[in-house]
Amino acid sequence: MPAAVDLLSPKRIAVVASNPTTSPVTRLPIGFWWSELTHPYWEFAQHGYDVAVYSPDGGKLEGDSWSDPRDESGYSAEDLVSLGFISSPDHVGLLQDTKPIAEIDIDD
Repeated sequence: MPAAVDLLSPKRIAVVASNPTTSPVTRLPIGFWWSELTHPYWEFAQHGYDVAVYSPDGGKLEGDSWSDPRDESGYSAEDLVSLGFISSPDHVGLLQDTKPIAEIDIDD
């Protein structure tokens, strides 16, 4: 059984996701993989941790289309954790203006 978390002063976790870019091979836009962000976020949050999302450069993040459960390819259609995150204005709002990793305060 995991150790209890003090809800009055929870531990903090910084999750880092990649900034959007263009693939040098395909020349198509790519972003972070939704499940690589949402599944750890869910686990940490469910155990009482305060989770902040950062990125290398800061700014708005965009998920890779194939990792989006709503994508017409159907590749990630069964990823209900990511779908829930994407459908929540509060959660998807965390990706609109991330802080750069240079601003992570390890002592915090």
